Amino acid sequence: MVGVDQAGLAELLVRVLGNLPQTQRQKVLSNILLVGGGSLLSGLDTRLFREVRSLIRDNESISISVARDPIFGAWKGMKLLWQSQRDLVRQGAITRKDYEEYGPSVFKTHVFSNPKF
Repeated sequence: MVGVDQAGLAELLVRVLGNLPQTQRQKVLSNILLVGGGSLLSGLDTRLFREVRSLIRDNESISISVARDPIFGAWKGMKLLWQSQRDLVRQGAITRKDYEEYGPSVFKTHVFSNPKF
C-alpha cells in the first residue's frame, strides 16, 4: 500500500527463502508458481521476477509462472497431493478437535509449521 512502510511480496519471498538450506532455496526459486485471484493481475509475474531478481545472488536462477488455472490451482494441487501422498497429508492435517483444544497455537507446533516465524 502506498504510504505504508511494510515489506512487499518480493521482500517477503526472499525473507522466507533466506531461512531455507541452499539446496532447497534454489529448488523453490526455480519453481515459483503463482495461484489465486491475485495472480491474474496483469504483469504480476514479470514484476515479481524483476523485483526478486534484484534481491537474490547473481548465480541463483529464478523461474516464476502463473498456474494454468489460477483460481483453482491450489485446490487441484492439494487434490493431487492427497491422491499420491495420503499419509503425508494426514500427518499435516489439523482437526477441528485439535484447534478447539489448542487454539491458534496449534499452528506453532504443527509438523509443517515454520518455527522461525
